[in-house]
Amino acid sequence: MDNRLRQIRRAKDITQEELAKAIGVTRQTIIAIEKGQCIPCKKQGGRT
Repeated sequence: MDNRLRQIRRAKDITQEELAKAIGVTRQTIIAIEKGQCIPCKKQGGRT
């Protein structure tokens, strides 16, 4: 995702915690996605 999630989240002034709660994952998951350590699946709202 090339930190696109982070860019969008920051542009909308949303914290990692707020985003995590909104989509039903942990803050640690958001961190991993932003670092490229985790690729979200469809269940988490990812696209294939």
